[in-house]
Parts: sequence; C-alpha cells; structure tokens
Amino acid sequence: MISSSRHLTPAALEEYLTARPTSTVRIPGDPEAWLVFGPGRSGGVALRIAWDGTEVPDLSAYEHLSAAVVRTGPQAWAELGIDDADAAQRAFPVIEMIIDRVQLENASFDEAVVKTLEDFRELLVGAPRLAADREVGIAGELLVLDHLMTTLGTREAIEAWRGPSREEHDFDLGVGDVEVKTTLAETRTHWIGSLTQLEPSPGRRLWLLSIQLTTGHTDAPTLPEVIAALRARLSESEMMAFEARLHQAGWRDSYNATAGRRFRLRSAPLLLAVDAEFPALTRARVAAGGMPLERLRELAYLIDVTGMVSAEASPPPALAGLLARGEAR
Repeated sequence: MISSSRHLTPAALEEYLTARPTSTVRIPGDPEAWLVFGPGRSGGVALRIAWDGTEVPDLSAYEHLSAAVVRTGPQAWAELGIDDADAAQRAFPVIEMIIDRVQLENASFDEAVVKTLEDFRELLVGAPRLAADREVGIAGELLVLDHLMTTLGTREAIEAWRGPSREEHDFDLGVGDVEVKTTLAETRTHWIGSLTQLEPSPGRRLWLLSIQLTTGHTDAPTLPEVIAALRARLSESEMMAFEARLHQAGWRDSYNATAGRRFRLRSAPLLLAVDAEFPALTRARVAAGGMPLERLRELAYLIDVTGMVSAEASPPPALAGLLARGEAR
C-alpha cells in the first residue's frame, strides 16, 4: 500500500480514509512515524512521529488541524491531526512533506510543521467546512429538536437537548433518554462510538431513534436554513441557550457557505427500546464476556437495525408525531 516514494498512493489514501475501522500505516524511516486512520479521528488522519521532547506548535488558528503530544504505552508521539476526511485528502501533501523534512532532513517536528504550513498556507486557507458525518448528525438532532419545539415548547425542547452538553445521551424526555442516530444509507446502519453510548443511565430508560435522511432534493432545506428557521422561533433568552448547545454540537456560522446539502427524510424515523434484546455493546456486556475493559482504549462498531420492530406499546408522547413522518420503507 506504500508507493516507492515511501508514501501512500492516492488510491490507498482514499481507501484508508473511507474505511471505518481504525487502521495504522508505518512510514519507513527514522525517527519512527505512523499514520493513524479511523473512527476516533472523525474520518480524518493523524501523523505520529516519535517525540523528540520539544514543544509542539500551536495550530489553534487552523480549522481542521491540531498538534499534541500523545502516549501509547511507554512511547510518546508528536501528533499532527486532521479531523476531517475531505480536508485530509486535500492536505495530504502537507503530511508527506512534514514526514520527509523530519526523516530525511533531520528537522524537528515543530520546525517541519511550521515551515510546511507556511509553504501550503494557500491550500489550507479558505471557506471552513463542517465534517460530512457531523453535518448529517447535527441535521438529525435538529430535526428532533424542531419537532420537540412544537410538542413541548421551545424552552422545554432546548432544555431537553442534552447531547451537545456532553451528557450521556442526546435528549432527556423525562420518561427516559433518547440517542439519535442519523444516516444517509439506504439501510438503517449506524456507527456507535463507545461502550457507553448505548448504555442506559442508572434507573432510566433508553431509546435509539434511527433517522434516515436523503439529499439532492431542491425543495429540502440546507442545514443553515434549518438553523435560521429555528432561530426565528426563539425568544432572546431561549436564543442564548440554543446558540450555546449549537456551538457545543460543532456548528459555526462560518460553515454557511459550504454546508449546502439539502436534507429530507428518506423514511419514517424508527424508535427502538435499548433493552436486553437490542444489539448493543456496553461495558457490562463486554465485562461479562471476560474481556479486560482496561485494555479497550477505543471501540467503535456498526449496527444494522433495518427491519427491527420496537417492543414499545406506546412511544414517549413527545415523539409520537415525529414517528409518523416520512415515507416508511
């Protein structure tokens, strides 16, 4: 998969960026260098070079770049992260040049990163873009929020939207919690990003709300248009709370120019109780199988709930109308 020039071929790079399981690629040379792809990188990539003990550069001015010192066991690495697959594909020559400067020209990590970014500044500067999977995820959560504003009221709906506040689950409906999973796929396949994402909070019920969206319809709204419509419904005090949660969800108004996809429901949303029969990996289930949890540093898995039927005799009242929307498949 590595070309004769020591680097990934364009075809190999695309394959790694579109494959969801975490994967690593060693770049031959000294010091040791690796590329890390996978779900923990939001579809992007990280370059890790054996840390030389010097300070890493401050990349806070860049939309999709970050630098840090990370550890895997006893080894410390200087890491350059690109958090979006599209940005990673455009900027991969940056990574290649940084690797060559460190391994072939004996530059420090800091020196190589700073000089290379100066050389490629024109490539990296431009209209910021929200990661594609994050755009879909926010669209699904805002679809639910819009419905709850009608059924619960605007203030109550915003208070119920808990996911962006780093709560365990996306919405708190009082009678239980709801984890929203949104996909553009024709089947109800959803990535679960941790062992706790589908673990009910103690003493509370948990549902997974599967949402299928589709794009390409000229009569459907873009994400900026959805956000503008929601803002128009809010009072000044409600607006403050909404903006805080929207910011925590990852949205910036600077994405308005590039978030142009138009989303609408592909099918009626499906609500499923996360119970003993649901296909979820949780800490309790993994531990019961004898797996040492302390060895599982990162875990993501894909579930398919196509054709599943909820065991619920009646859904949470606040969601009843939403479940009747769309064209059921």
